[in-house]
Amino acid sequence: MTQNQPTKLEAHQQVKLKSMEIEKAGHDALELFKSDGHQIEALRAAIKAGENLKTWMLNHRAVTTYPSTSPLLALQVILSKIRERHQFVGHRSTVRSVCFSPNQDAIATASQDGTAKLWDLQGNLLADYSGYKGNLLKGEADFVELKTPIYSICFSRDGKFLITGSQDGKVRFWPVETLDDLLVRGREWLGEKF
Repeated sequence: MTQNQPTKLEAHQQVKLKSMEIEKAGHDALELFKSDGHQIEALRAAIKAGENLKTWMLNHRAVTTYPSTSPLLALQVILSKIRERHQFVGHRSTVRSVCFSPNQDAIATASQDGTAKLWDLQGNLLADYSGYKGNLLKGEADFVELKTPIYSICFSRDGKFLITGSQDGKVRFWPVETLDDLLVRGREWLGEKF
């Protein structure tokens, strides 16, 4: 035996430690799944534990030879019960209202944080309605940030506006602009002809 090679006892201890680490990761993924609001994170953790087990086991295909089975159990339980598909992360406070666009290709959310947001179905933010261009003639700032909670949101029938209802008693209409609409508006603002 050379200096750099572990003894049989050291090798056995390394195997045992790795086995315990993988077992704990599978168990932790299952516990995370049982807690509210963490289904996707739990699935990711179970997949990582399963991949670690697979990498470690290499050619041992029989489950009876696995030193750890909690990643298998975690994946089976989570995949049989998971209902969450996407998480839409971006509001700083409670989401009070959610609605689908008329053509079912976008979702709008309204929050206690005073913002309304428009998302695609995969959870990518498309627009953030957090304020409006102020009326300088009325003494308002150039941009007025909303600070009051938004309690409700819906699309206009044609899908061209989001309508929000806020704690301040105001109903606001927000334009839902396409890329073409934004390009035209940007060019007009710059005084460019198109």
